[in-house]
Amino acid sequence: MEKEKCPKCSSEKVVAILYGKPAATAMESAKRGEIVLGGCCIEKNAPHRHCKNCKNEW
Repeated sequence: MEKEKCPKCSSEKVVAILYGKPAATAMESAKRGEIVLGGCCIEKNAPHRHCKNCKNEW
């Protein structure tokens, strides 16, 4: 399976954005850079991916 790429810079350093109150395991994953915490409010068109290379979110 091909890794997801950033539409802006084509980097494969893409992680999911997690919304809502994070559990302890999610906090640890965020500290390791495996996910990005998006906050408690979930908006209709909120981005769900984050590029660790260029910081683009989509």
